[in-house]
Amino acid sequence: MSEPKYIQFVDAGYSSSGKTKVWDVATKEDSEDLLGQIKWFGSWRCYAFYPYDKTVFEKTCLRDIANFCEEQTKLHYKKEAK
Repeated sequence: MSEPKYIQFVDAGYSSSGKTKVWDVATKEDSEDLLGQIKWFGSWRCYAFYPYDKTVFEKTCLRDIANFCEEQTKLHYKKEAK
């Protein structure tokens, strides 16, 4: 995956169950400026983006988020298969 242009993915540890990872999505300018989280969505069996209220995204950020979710879901299943 290429380096995101405007956002960063900050490792936030593991879910309360300890089975899946969680990442904060923040602006590159300020890691405290949180836009949402990426975490496992069980119903869809994949990582999904949970945006915070009053956040706005353009196409580059949305692509970066979608690519990150897809990549992390693939890694999750790869680990599960071992």
